[in-house]
Amino acid sequence: EFCSSTSLLYTRHLAPVTWPLQTVWFSLSFGSYGIMTWINSLFVAVHLQNIYFNALLFALANLPGNLLSGFLMDRMGRKPMLILSCLAASASLMLFAWFARQENDGNDNTTDPTTDESSHNAAGIVLSACSFQAFVIAAWNTIDCMTSELFPTAVRSTGMGVCAASGRIGAMVAQFINGALLSSPVRLLLVASISLIIGAATPGFLPVGGDMSQRPLEDSVSPSSSSTFSSRARGQDGDLLSEEHTVGDGLLRHDGPADASLPRVKSTDQSTSPRFT
Repeated sequence: EFCSSTSLLYTRHLAPVTWPLQTVWFSLSFGSYGIMTWINSLFVAVHLQNIYFNALLFALANLPGNLLSGFLMDRMGRKPMLILSCLAASASLMLFAWFARQENDGNDNTTDPTTDESSHNAAGIVLSACSFQAFVIAAWNTIDCMTSELFPTAVRSTGMGVCAASGRIGAMVAQFINGALLSSPVRLLLVASISLIIGAATPGFLPVGGDMSQRPLEDSVSPSSSSTFSSRARGQDGDLLSEEHTVGDGLLRHDGPADASLPRVKSTDQSTSPRFT
C-alpha cells in the first residue's frame, strides 16, 4: 500500500508538486534545524556573553513567528508568505554573519574593542538570531499548510510523509556540514542563508504557484479530477459562486453551498420549474 501510494506521487500529474515540495522541505530543514541545533555553539564561537539567557530569547522568538503566520497566511496567501518568510530568515542570517564578523574582528585586534561597539555587536547578534527564528517558524507553518493542501486526499498522508522525510535528510546533512564549519561561523551562517534562498525560489515551480487559498482541494489523483471543481469556483471572499444550468425551457440558478443536499433552485419560469428549499 505504501509503495503504491508513493509511486503515485511521482506520476506525471503529481510529480510537479512532489519534487518542488521536497526541495523546499530539504532547504528549509537544512537552513533552520542546522542553526537551531548549533545555536549555543555559535554564540560561543562569536564570543557572545550570557549564552543561556540569549538561547532562551532565541527560543521565545517562536511566539511572534507563530502569531505572524497565523495573522498573515490567509491574508497574503501561501506562496507570498513562504517566499517572504524564507527571504527574511535568510536576510536575518546575513545580518547575524555581519555582526559576528564585526565581533570577531574586534576580538582579533591587538587593542581591546570599545565597550559600546562590543555591546552593539552583541545586541545585533541576538536580535538577528531572534528575527531568524521568528521568520523561519512562519515559513514552517506555511509549508506545512501548503503541503497538505497541494496533495489530493488519496495520497495526502503519504505526500506529507515523503516531504517530511526529505526535510529530515536535510537536517541530518546540515549537522555534518555545520560541524565542519563551526570554526568559521560566518561561512556557516552564509551557507544556511543560501539554503533558505533556494527554498524561497522553489515555490515558483509549483502548479498554481503553490497557493490554494480560497480554492477547493482535490480528492482524486486523476488529472481529470480538477474538472470536478469547475462548477465550484470560489470568489476572493471565499463564497461559492453561483452556477447556471439550462433545464427544459427554463434557466435554473443554483445558489448556496455546494455540499448542500438540497440546493436552492430559482427558475426564470415559475410555472414550469419547481422551487426547492
